Amino acid sequence: MLVATLWCWRWAWEAFWIPPTSSPPPKWPSSPELGWSTPKALIAETKAGIIKPGCRTVLYHQEPEVSEVIRAACQQAGSPLTITEPDALEILSSGKEGQSFTYRGQGPFHIQLLGRHQLYNAATALEVALTLGEIG
Repeated sequence: MLVATLWCWRWAWEAFWIPPTSSPPPKWPSSPELGWSTPKALIAETKAGIIKPGCRTVLYHQEPEVSEVIRAACQQAGSPLTITEPDALEILSSGKEGQSFTYRGQGPFHIQLLGRHQLYNAATALEVALTLGEIG
């Protein structure tokens, strides 16, 4: 399970990265042990608050309920949205020295972090870099 908090990357006020909504921020009361949790769509609404008019948004691939909340917020703000494509990620190797992969036919890239979620994070970072490259 991926864990996300209420942080996002913001570079030069031009692009935002909205991380996964797998877990609610610590300030929200949420405990499966107690039988209640915060709906992911509600978490997405809170995270969507960082989307600003004219800034580009990059979203880590999410469940449809989350993606729709972010997509609507981007439309309302006039913020172009890019969503990562997990199917466009090809793992070339994975071992104790790290992982090599291609994304959208580009690469190969290598990261030292292990775990499939780290590959998805790297793909998201690549999308942010590509987005920033488009705007110069």
